[in-house]
Parts: sequence; C-alpha cells; structure tokens
Amino acid sequence: MDKNMKRYYLLLVAVLALGISSAGAQEFLTINPDVRTAGMANASIATSGGAYSIFNNPASSLFDQDLLEFGFSYSPWLRDVREGYDLMAFGGYYNFNGKHTLAFGTRFYREPKIGPDSEDYPFIPRDENNNPIFEGLESFRPLSLSADLAYGYRINRYLGLSLTARYIRSTYGDFLKNDALDFDIAAYARIPLDRMLEGAWVSTGLKVSNVGFMLGDSDFDLPTSLSVGGSLFAPIRDSHSLEASLDLGYRFAPSLTKSFGMGIGVEYMLMQMIAIRSGYHLADSNGYNYGTVGAGLRFMHIQLDFSWLFASKECPWRNTYQVGVGLNF
Repeated sequence: MDKNMKRYYLLLVAVLALGISSAGAQEFLTINPDVRTAGMANASIATSGGAYSIFNNPASSLFDQDLLEFGFSYSPWLRDVREGYDLMAFGGYYNFNGKHTLAFGTRFYREPKIGPDSEDYPFIPRDENNNPIFEGLESFRPLSLSADLAYGYRINRYLGLSLTARYIRSTYGDFLKNDALDFDIAAYARIPLDRMLEGAWVSTGLKVSNVGFMLGDSDFDLPTSLSVGGSLFAPIRDSHSLEASLDLGYRFAPSLTKSFGMGIGVEYMLMQMIAIRSGYHLADSNGYNYGTVGAGLRFMHIQLDFSWLFASKECPWRNTYQVGVGLNF
C-alpha cells in the first residue's frame, strides 16, 4: 500500500472516531433528493451512480462512463400534512479518468411560515398582566441547508471508496441558529458478469452517514445511520436493460428514533431513452411502509425524472412527488 492510500485510510479511521451531537435531529438529511432512486423505494447504496451520487454513494460515480454530470430536484415534502415544506437540491460530479472523482451537492429545506399568532412561535413576550405582546414580532420560515463535498478514489478495477464532508446550518428566525459538520464514508464494488451475460454486472455498497459534531453553541442530533446494499444490472438485447437494487438500513442515532428499514426497487430502460421504475420499502415499528413508482426520459444529454410515493394515511410522506432535471457529458 502506497503512502497516499495509507493517509486515506487513516483519515477514514479519524472520521469514524468523531463524536455525535445531541438534541433535536436534522431530519431533512434523511430525505433522498435523487428522483431516480426515489422511484425505486430509495434503494440507492449500490445502484449505478449519477448526479445525486453524493447523497447516496459517491463511490458509485467512479464507475460511471460520463465525465461530468449534474442535476436539480424539487419536492413539496409532507404535502398531505401541511403546505409549505419544500426540498430543493443540486448535485453533480466530475470524473478524473475513472481513478478519482470530485462530487458536490447542496440541499435547501424550508418549513411553513410561523407568525406571532402561531401556537408554535418560539417566544411571545408578555406584559405585567400576562397578556401577549405582538408588537415588533415578525413572521419567518425555518430554513435548513447543507453543503456537501466528496472525494472518491478507485482502488482497483472492482472497488472504490469515498469520503464526504458536510456543513449544516438550520435557522429558526432570529431565535435559533444551529451549525454542524459531519461526514459520510462509503464503499462501492462492481463485478462484471460477462461470462454469464455480456455487459451485466453485480454491485455492492456500504455507507456510514452523518457522523459528526456541533459547531459553537449548536445543540441538535445528526441522524447517524449504516446502510448496505446490492444491485444487479442486466442488458436485454441491444437497447433495453434492467437494474434491480436492494438496500438495508439501520439508524442508530438519535436514540429515540432508532429504526431498521429495507427497500427494493427496479428500473427498466426502454430503447435507452425511457425509464420505468417501481419499488417498495418495509420498516419496523418506528418507521413506515410505502411504495413508489417513477419514470424518466433520456434525450441527448438531458435527463428528466419523476417519482411518486404512496402509502397508508398514517405515513406523513404519502402522496409525495419529486421532479428532477439533469445534464450529462
């Protein structure tokens, strides 16, 4: 092992040794901005890479044929609960000769407007008679954002590793501001199956997400989790293909929301232009079961994607849709 690889492994170990903050969780970090894999029940750890690999598994982009890819996605989250929740995301990567990749991404998550007359307004001053004083108080929309940067290194023909650094900020009007720095570590392996079917392959992935610490006086939890997955890609004739993926995930922080989930999804490509997707996610008693469908269109260098999540009335994410547009070169 050369000196550069030794430094890389030492850095991975150092990140794993970092502590985890405690208090209110940053749930927006658990939302998948990738519209493609959102249509596959969020089975994304071992799925082939793309513009949003930085949110799924940045190491997968090491095996992509494209030199550069980026995209933008939007979702009106929790639309059946209350209007005003919006997730916007931008992601992309640049591939340096298939040996190194640099991936980048950002997310903006807005919540409904809170006014002085709202029950959830954080602080209402009162006079000597205990009557609320609204003068001077202004409405605001809570906002959370993250900025991600990932480096991927391909060790050999079959295996790649990645390390992601992420800055997080949440603002609650002028009352509260939280800042944090966290990291993801991921691995992705792809094994060709040309002896069985030319152009086919099987892949596996592993990721530890949101391991980090607070900055300054910030006080909140990071949704730390471990995910593993597998995927099978098989070409069908010259212009059709099928990819099936399976993910297993366990969230082990914060302590009140520990949960286990499993997602399985499939994507069928017609004429290498039209994608049809579907999937189902199973969860333990701390989560929700849901199904997904999706579609995509590839024309020249343009990619358009759509996904829809359906579930029982108990699931707050039911009837959520996501749309995305991207470019690849």
